[in-house]
Formats: sequence, structure tokens, C-alpha cells
Amino acid sequence: MTTHASSHEVPDQFDPSKVAGPLEHRRVLFVEDCPDQQRLYTCFLERVGAEVILECNGDAALETVARSSRTFDAVVMDLDMPEMDGIQTTRILREHGFAGAIIAVTAYGSQETRRRWLDAGCDVYLEKPLSAQMIAIT
Repeated sequence: MTTHASSHEVPDQFDPSKVAGPLEHRRVLFVEDCPDQQRLYTCFLERVGAEVILECNGDAALETVARSSRTFDAVVMDLDMPEMDGIQTTRILREHGFAGAIIAVTAYGSQETRRRWLDAGCDVYLEKPLSAQMIAIT
């Protein structure tokens, strides 16, 4: 299982070594409720060679992971979504044994948000806006 930062250990910047490798040829579940951001970041992910499956909230993401016949290498997850937020979804994924990388993305970044997300089990925490270069090295 992936190791996670303790509640006292808060990285100051993006650390690509937290993810097992580039997203090329990886199956990625992208969880985002904003249609414009869905299109933009899906484009970024596909440009680096990821196979992208899109969901728009945490409940739908949990259902997709549970019923999928193939595992996901990574989940890229927004914070603020209807039904269930990204932190709660991350916690439930980890409780149910999801061992892939979880990449947290939010436009509402703070040290407290970062700490809560890392404590829930995410591997990498990124603040929007994301760039194509940032996605490429993830």
C-alpha cells in the first residue's frame, strides 16, 4: 500500500516522486464536476498518453472503481464537488483498499486543506490552475 505523509509532514511543493511514474499508458479516473475543467484537464491527461475515464462527483467515482473490471493506476480528484467531496472520497477509496496513486487538485488551496487531504490518503496535492507541464511530470 502507498505510504502517506503524516499529519505533521506537509510538503511545500509538488513532489512527482510520490507517484509511481508518468501517466503514459496508465488508466486514470478523473473526478471533476466543472465541464470546462473536465475538457481542459482531460486533454492534458490524454496528451501525456493516459487512458481517461471521467466522473463528476465522489459517489460516481466510488461506484466506477467498485464496478470496474480493470484497476485504475491513478485517480485525479477535485476537492469541491456535489454529493461527496474529494477528501471524503479519497478516505473511502483508501479504506476499501485502493492502492493506486491519488492526485488531489483544488482551486481552494491552504495548508489546512493540504494537511486534511494528505491525512485522508492522497499521494500528491496540486493547486489549480494546473499546467500541461505539471500533468506531464505527474
